[in-house]
Amino acid sequence: MKARYLLVSIAVAALASGSGFAQGQQGGGQQGGGQQGGGQQPVPQQQQRQAERAMTQDRALDQERLQTRDRDRTQDREQAQAKEHEAMARKYRSIGGPKSTANSSPMVRHCERLVKSYTDAAADYRALAAEHHSMAKDAAK
Repeated sequence: MKARYLLVSIAVAALASGSGFAQGQQGGGQQGGGQQGGGQQPVPQQQQRQAERAMTQDRALDQERLQTRDRDRTQDREQAQAKEHEAMARKYRSIGGPKSTANSSPMVRHCERLVKSYTDAAADYRALAAEHHSMAKDAAK
């Protein structure tokens, strides 16, 4: 993939430079053409479009990979927050008074709500990441 990207980058850079390839001139960009400058042939417009399309697809894949990585990291953070609040809820229960009031303290309920919220968010991110992984595989075919 990297080699293809490098070759496409070189081709597009050559097209974008003032070498005259984009205008169909031959050789070193001098008017009058001929076979000066090593006899380089102009790059047909169709090849230029294919190179640009390939670069755009590579950029889109790179962007998708970055977004997927960010979703994975967010899912990990959400899961870590859920575990942290589970531990806090246990601690609040252990330092509470009688069993009947320890489990119903406002802080325990608060932590339990956050655990549910973070766990649900992590599950949503996992599902979203899985869907995008699937879409990326289909697009690569």
